[in-house]
Amino acid sequence: MTKEIKQRIDQIKNGEVPQGYKKTKIGIVPNEWEENKLKDIAPLQRGFDLPSYQINKGVYPICCSNGITGYHNEFKVKGPGVWTGRSGTIGKVFYTEKNYWAHNTSLWVTNFINSIPKYIFYLYTFIDFSKYDAGSTVPTLNRNDIHSLKISIPSIAEQQKISEILSTQDKVIELKEKLLKEKEKQKKYLVQSLVTGKKRLKGFNGEWKKVKLGNLMNENNEFVGDRNIKPVAIGVYGIRQREDIFSKDLSKNYSRNKVFKNNQICFGIGTNQIVYGVNIVNKIYCVSPAYKVLDIVNIDPYYLKLLLDINNLRLSSLYLIISARQGKSVDFDGLFNEEFDIPLFEEQKAIAEILTTADKELKLLQEELEEEKRKKKALMQLLLTGIVRVKV
Repeated sequence: MTKEIKQRIDQIKNGEVPQGYKKTKIGIVPNEWEENKLKDIAPLQRGFDLPSYQINKGVYPICCSNGITGYHNEFKVKGPGVWTGRSGTIGKVFYTEKNYWAHNTSLWVTNFINSIPKYIFYLYTFIDFSKYDAGSTVPTLNRNDIHSLKISIPSIAEQQKISEILSTQDKVIELKEKLLKEKEKQKKYLVQSLVTGKKRLKGFNGEWKKVKLGNLMNENNEFVGDRNIKPVAIGVYGIRQREDIFSKDLSKNYSRNKVFKNNQICFGIGTNQIVYGVNIVNKIYCVSPAYKVLDIVNIDPYYLKLLLDINNLRLSSLYLIISARQGKSVDFDGLFNEEFDIPLFEEQKAIAEILTTADKELKLLQEELEEEKRKKKALMQLLLTGIVRVKV
């Protein structure tokens, strides 16, 4: 960011009007930008009814509140088009180059007046319609509530240039997302191949042995007492900080919580599956007394996690007990009697190292993706408000 742009941002934050800008009811904008109501630039209209039994498979996207949900053999609107959610899911804005069927759960732009579709897509995304939710039980967006919004837009030429810049950033994000998905597929293949023994690592040919799950762990009921230990929760995403999950104030008395240390596993109960977390980060946490904490023995901790990952759906279907009277519980006797074929420790470790490296690559790619998304958000803030001007 140049010194000039930083100075302009500071001026606008302080209510000062930079040279080439004007003060309006909606804020400080470039002199050339025109102020209009939303309905006078890109008005919205409720989509068209299309019951599921009337859908005939075709090539025209069915555009609903949560995006494209299918394809029909007829279209109602000529592309390119922009729509957003009217009922059910609101806030997200979508764009298509194709002719499409605007579904009755959507609001679609009926006309682009002194504006281009791609620019309106970015502008409406930036506005964030979710703030105008008028629903009580079902999220609802009333077009009358947003049609009166005043917005300021540049010339068609500047809209085109801004759209090109943001589209380029979108392509960067799409490439990162595609690469991330490919890496996730590769890791999944490696897990399924290596942990089941379908694929052996070079240099390992030892016989795998059948062991009971219960022989790989010993229960440990160490309590926190008067120590100050950070609480965590265990769920479908593994180990998570409690403050990241619960917004309300939490109890500060964790004396009866169980200690959860490195090389331990913690079991709990999810909505419809057994949940667990394996502590391999060399940190000490504490968990609710309702969890079962066990020391991991006779197996590499990360390998144990992988073993449970690929078997958890089957294990949950067998040993997660759901009772109308007693609620949910885990049949740990049955679970711990399950037998698995596992390799010798050195091969476990080698497999774990390969898949740990894959995890690090995935984490790095995810961080890069988030960074590109932050860049796009910053670009939208600067370009769609006119703080940064583009040459046309």
